Amino acid sequence: MQIDFALGVKPGDIAIVVRENKHIPAIADYLDKEVECKVVSNEAFRLEASLAVSMLMNGLRYLSDAKNSIAVAELVMGYQTGVLQQEPDWNKWLVTAQPADFLPDAFVQQVASLRMMPLYELLEELFVIFKLKRIEQEDAYLFAFFDAVTEYLQSNSSEMDAFIAYWEETLCSKSIASGEVEGIQLFSIHKSKGLEFHTVLVPFCDWTMENGLHSQLVWCVPQQPPFNEMDILPINYSKAMAESAFSAEYLQERLQLWVDNLNLLYVAFTRAGKNLVVWCKEGDKGTVSELMANALPQVAEEVDGAVWDGAVYEQGVRCISEQREEQREKQPEERPSTNPLTAKPRPLPVVMESLKHEIAFRQSNKSADFIQGMSEEEQDERLINRGKLLHALFAGIETTQDVEGALEQLVRQGVIRNEEKVHPVRQMVEKALSLPQVQDWYSGTWQLFNECAIIYKENGVLQTRRPDRVMMRDGEVVVVDFKFGKEHKKYNKQVAAYVALLQRMGYEHITGYLWYVDEEKIVTV
Repeated sequence: MQIDFALGVKPGDIAIVVRENKHIPAIADYLDKEVECKVVSNEAFRLEASLAVSMLMNGLRYLSDAKNSIAVAELVMGYQTGVLQQEPDWNKWLVTAQPADFLPDAFVQQVASLRMMPLYELLEELFVIFKLKRIEQEDAYLFAFFDAVTEYLQSNSSEMDAFIAYWEETLCSKSIASGEVEGIQLFSIHKSKGLEFHTVLVPFCDWTMENGLHSQLVWCVPQQPPFNEMDILPINYSKAMAESAFSAEYLQERLQLWVDNLNLLYVAFTRAGKNLVVWCKEGDKGTVSELMANALPQVAEEVDGAVWDGAVYEQGVRCISEQREEQREKQPEERPSTNPLTAKPRPLPVVMESLKHEIAFRQSNKSADFIQGMSEEEQDERLINRGKLLHALFAGIETTQDVEGALEQLVRQGVIRNEEKVHPVRQMVEKALSLPQVQDWYSGTWQLFNECAIIYKENGVLQTRRPDRVMMRDGEVVVVDFKFGKEHKKYNKQVAAYVALLQRMGYEHITGYLWYVDEEKIVTV
């Protein structure tokens, strides 16, 4: 790389592409310390690297669990050093005093009310309380974070713990665009598709041709007995497959993995416009390094000017960067255009702000699903969409002990609007569960499969069916479908189909029931 600089290749013309994202931080750290060159990588600008975003998430963790000492400590340190610009005093903040004493009073005093706020408004309130706008160069992270929260809430509830889990599993690794910065660019091969760079460096060009995917599942259609009694089987991909009844599927999967990894090598090599430098590992079996070591000597014999000395392959002459500045000096100075349609774009700074607004009502996504298509008068007079509501309620009840918990969950989600409407629903559920046969179903003595999908193959296409409640006990299988309207013959066919699918799965002694809850009637199918 230093040779490239000396020969006139500018840092902004160099891109480093790698197979796995895990190599990017190590390369960035090395370049920063050893080469002292600025590094630009969209994948290095992760949301979890933002102090402001981390403080928002630690604020949520504290509100979810005030005993979370790690979240409190990180919140205190972020607020004192990042916002108030205080000199670190870890002993005072975290050992000799209560850490909460060093957080904003508005946060500590309003913990109870903050916990009741919808997620998006809560995050905005935390942004204001902790004065996060004081932290410089965090606006891009904050905009990306709040956009991600908005997208999350389109299909999820505002439940705090669920969002914290989503952050830790998925959102924390989301990257923001790093913008136009002069420096060496770092990309994964996947992210570099469609791009071209003056000089491309490919370190760690030694990934395995099968890429370590030995734990993945291969969905096989068995041809040999007794396996062919199943329509489709998930098989762990490994060399053992080659000696099994699924050897053909193993060879096909292996071929596909080789093709995929050769395609990655092709993508990496074709990103270079002028210079390409690749590092391989000698003696690595089953990797692209071995493939290169076998192919390059043959290429050197057939291509004029190519040199192979047993360890290094070279071809061509290194190209320097274009002298853009000199070219600009030769061009006459352009006059600023008065036509807004031809004006060149100029980057403008955008600052994150949070404006106060009053919200009288905030509807959850699940509540919106229940009242879709109903007028406001119908919403007020009826308990939202009664059939959907009761179906969701009964799906959440495993035993008679779960009734209160299921009702509370629907209240939190806004499906049941207020406590006054809980009482008639509770009475209806208790009356329905008082039937002797139903009491047995909800006694807790059955192995329960609530709303579990049955996957099967029909005319060569995978299909799914989802019975409301399947119960098993002592070799007996019971299928129950809830209905909250009038009796209809088409429902019998639906339950009969569930029974037939379970029989195909090998179960015996299966009984199907239609439970007309409102009519207090149970029909055997």
